[in-house]
Amino acid sequence: MGKKQRADRNASRAINVEIAPGNQEKLDLYIRAYNLKPERATPKIKYTDVVNEALDRFFSTHQQAPRARIAADKKK
Repeated sequence: MGKKQRADRNASRAINVEIAPGNQEKLDLYIRAYNLKPERATPKIKYTDVVNEALDRFFSTHQQAPRARIAADKKK
């Protein structure tokens, strides 16, 4: 059997990632503080909202494509 083709390549994908304990704690504090704001007019945010926003900011400030690596000399 071949690989199953995705109908829409631009659809969001679910991935599993590990977040370092320190970053997890900061993420929890940020989400809790944001969601508890009484003047908040937007829906409650979730982990995926924060991670996607962080990735958007990261990639918008970095190069569009990774630099090509220079081939290392072959070992003799």
